[in-house]
Amino acid sequence: MRRNQKLYQSLAVLLVALMICATIVGPTDMLARADSGNLADKAVAFLKSEYQANGAQGGIGGIGPFDVYVLKSVGVDISDWKHNDQTLLDAVTNLVNQDSSNPTVPVKRLAEDLIAMQELGNNSLVDQLKMLLQNRQNNDGSFQDDTSVYSIIPAYELLGRAGQLSVVKATYAQNYILEQQDPTTGAWPKDWPDFMVTAQAVRALNYLAPGAAADSAVGRAMARGCDWLKGQQQSDGSFLASQFDDPLMNTAEAIHTQKARGLDPANAWTTDGQSAVDYLTKNALNDDGSFGFCRNTTDATWALDSLRLLGILPTGSNGSGGDKPSTNVNVRVRVEGITGPPVDTTVSVSGTALDALKQAVGGSNVAAPGGFITSINGEAGDPAGDPPTSWFYYVIRNGEIDPVAFGSGPDGYPIQNGDQVVFYVGAYDAASYANLTYFPVVSLTPEAPTAGQTITLSISAKKYDWNTGLQYLSSTEAAAIGDYTVIVGETTYTSSNGLVVIPNVAAGSLSYVITNQNSAGYPNVVPYRGSLNVAPAGSNIGPQPSTCIVSIAVVGRNGEILFGPTTVTVISTNPWGLTALGALDATGLAYTISTKWDGYVDSIAGQANSGMQGWMYTINDTAPLGLAKDQVIASGDRVIWYYSQSIDQAAPTWAQLTSGKPLTPEVVTSTTGNAVIHPAAGGTVGLGNEVAVSIPAGALKGTTGVPVAIQKVSAPPAAPTGFKLLGTVFEINVGDTSGYQFNEPVTLTFSLDLADLPEGETPSIYYYDETALEWVNLGGTVSEGTITVRIDHLTRFAVFVRDIQEEISLPVPAKVFTDVPSSFWASEAINQLSGLGYISGYPDGTFKPDNQITRAELVCLLNQVLELPTYSPAVPDFSDVSAADWFYEAVENAVHAGLVKGYGNLFKPNDQIKREELATIMVNALGKHDEATACRNERTSFTDDLSLSDWARGFVVVAAKNELIKGYPDHSFQPRGGVTRAEACVIVTNFLTMIGKMSPSLTPPV
Repeated sequence: MRRNQKLYQSLAVLLVALMICATIVGPTDMLARADSGNLADKAVAFLKSEYQANGAQGGIGGIGPFDVYVLKSVGVDISDWKHNDQTLLDAVTNLVNQDSSNPTVPVKRLAEDLIAMQELGNNSLVDQLKMLLQNRQNNDGSFQDDTSVYSIIPAYELLGRAGQLSVVKATYAQNYILEQQDPTTGAWPKDWPDFMVTAQAVRALNYLAPGAAADSAVGRAMARGCDWLKGQQQSDGSFLASQFDDPLMNTAEAIHTQKARGLDPANAWTTDGQSAVDYLTKNALNDDGSFGFCRNTTDATWALDSLRLLGILPTGSNGSGGDKPSTNVNVRVRVEGITGPPVDTTVSVSGTALDALKQAVGGSNVAAPGGFITSINGEAGDPAGDPPTSWFYYVIRNGEIDPVAFGSGPDGYPIQNGDQVVFYVGAYDAASYANLTYFPVVSLTPEAPTAGQTITLSISAKKYDWNTGLQYLSSTEAAAIGDYTVIVGETTYTSSNGLVVIPNVAAGSLSYVITNQNSAGYPNVVPYRGSLNVAPAGSNIGPQPSTCIVSIAVVGRNGEILFGPTTVTVISTNPWGLTALGALDATGLAYTISTKWDGYVDSIAGQANSGMQGWMYTINDTAPLGLAKDQVIASGDRVIWYYSQSIDQAAPTWAQLTSGKPLTPEVVTSTTGNAVIHPAAGGTVGLGNEVAVSIPAGALKGTTGVPVAIQKVSAPPAAPTGFKLLGTVFEINVGDTSGYQFNEPVTLTFSLDLADLPEGETPSIYYYDETALEWVNLGGTVSEGTITVRIDHLTRFAVFVRDIQEEISLPVPAKVFTDVPSSFWASEAINQLSGLGYISGYPDGTFKPDNQITRAELVCLLNQVLELPTYSPAVPDFSDVSAADWFYEAVENAVHAGLVKGYGNLFKPNDQIKREELATIMVNALGKHDEATACRNERTSFTDDLSLSDWARGFVVVAAKNELIKGYPDHSFQPRGGVTRAEACVIVTNFLTMIGKMSPSLTPPV
């Protein structure tokens, strides 16, 4: 069987190779090879000839969006490229429009479309493509209507290259890629090692987890992948993994991968003294002017893209992608350390951001092994600090922070004329690596002041996250960093709500510095240095446009925030003046105006009006009468544009937008057994009071409402041997899908008639396995006449209990610990759990009740108590929990059940559990997650209430209400204090009592 699989795979790969090589340019006499000349010029000439002869095809071997991306990235002017009077730009845009309307197009194509439209500046199509990719991603990292690893991994790599990984859930992507790796060879995919996919997988992981530790799961995966790639190198420097491979394309992938990993492709990987660069420059070009084995556009484009990375650009190019542009550009370089003096200078240089830094401070003053900066002018970060600090950089291009720079090291980011490159020492979270130093966003009003006028500085900050991209700080985050300090000459100002007013400015050059420093010594926000010229009063500078600063937010169809909430400066000279429509224009979002109704907004960010659904707006939480183009605004106004799903939909308020809570469609609750649930909102569907399924927001796939139905099964399968059915068997369906899989677990609740329960017996929820034809125990939490369990798929469900008549008593304690006398305050709880077999002591007969319990010990205890379903992932979810660890299964089970979370890719099993963490875990175990979410803004009576973490507040509230956990004698809660083994036992016995699994204890709650 294995041999047949290999045969089929070989034939499939051969077919793909033949398809790749099928498109070969005919008029070869136009491109006769010369003995000298720029390879990049020849690649461009070949591609132009191909388009003129055959037009855009968009498939393998034909000119398409990715080819346009590469051509534009090297600075080629393609505006005059025509085929049958159609320009290449128009042809490719048409292809992208076709793809965006096809729900089953491979995601690799969509990612290629996105990176091309981003390079062309077509923001409307970029927004559409981002939404398509986001909505199609499954929770296993694959995509709806596309499960091909040969499409999915390249798509993730392209999104990383475009700086658009925030479009998808990075955790799903990372887990998918890791699971596809061959455990034996280290290549991708595991069923047929492929050179290109392996190279793309390594780069995708590099984008998803930049700076991943070498001993982490991601670090090990990338290292093994690189080892396999290097092992395929041939004596001429090329790479060949099978007889069907194209050596040039593999070599191009190797160059990209080495660059991504901070290696020099000319020296890092060599065989017989030959490198990938040697092969590319010596053997890529054929005698007829084509490139590579297949001699088609794909080979030429791959060659051109690799030449870009090596600084070999077309003649006269001003490309954005080359490491070494052929001419110097002027770049402003700033260095913002913590201890050293700042640097602020303009340099004329060619190359990358790192080249610009070396030009600014001197190459000998920069330490950057592998392209990662460790020291500038003798100042280094402190990776052992609390929090740790390091050198970072970001780029301001055309007045905006460039998100692409976050996906590349400074040695791989090509500079352009007018760039501002800022190198700074910033802090980051040691567990999640999330940045703790943010980026300033500053605007001035008026932009061209004269002496005697008042200037207003509007200051806010953005952050970059690999899951969410570049976005403004939430109101909570902004409040946490506090006010900004602004120094103008000898005068110091402090911001108020992000605004600084500078009255009566004098003529001349006005320089200012904006800082926001953390008390721990690191910057909350990178320092900002700006200047402007103030003209003399009465200067003949012509009429100046009037301006106003307003707050604005734009809310999309599904409640997603498309812009803001933040401030913008609206200028009277924009097409709509100082109006609500002018404020929309100031956001920079793409929008269209109706050709039938002047001033009526048809679409924003690619989301168009449809029927009675469409765009509406409010000013200061009031819906004006009339068109937005006629509604005058003033400084301080708050403008909200939102997509209304119905004419009576309530508009979002400014308080809602700044609360940090998501905006979603209405949550549906039904007891009829049928309801349409919106994926962004979630809801609950029940059948009378017998059974209900609660679906959280995001659990359903797609972006539109789907029907959820519950019905009784008239002829159910027989009960398991020795068990009896309580109530009725129910079948639950979503749409027409059988066995529907949710993106995340949902909650299933059955009502119980307690009179039917044998004394001492606990019922369980079961699901029917349609393949094995048997009932499978899911367990469940019993509370107040109900039993609840979390599930991730749908089928038939029922509640069963052991069918016995005899009374069963609780077991007596099996062991008495030498350090737990009967007088010990928690002895009853400890002995009960010991008797049930849930806990054990140490070999010396002690229990050590006052020792702090670790995260690993706690999840093991809960795994025993709750009898959690076993979950065995292909790759461990955490880099610090291996399959050989004694707590491995318990950790995976608890995480999969939704009881506990990790810290990024770490679980920290040996860390002491914190009290607020324990409260969260136990409330989740009670099935009261939704109640805790609803209580997230409530206050407790604890004296240190303000010390509760935001994420834990609601859970502590619920835990206190249910007397799972109480405070200390001084009425404090001590949220980040540890939990002793004795305290944990008492809390667990209280929990077991609440769910009916244990008699009430005399032990007081902790």
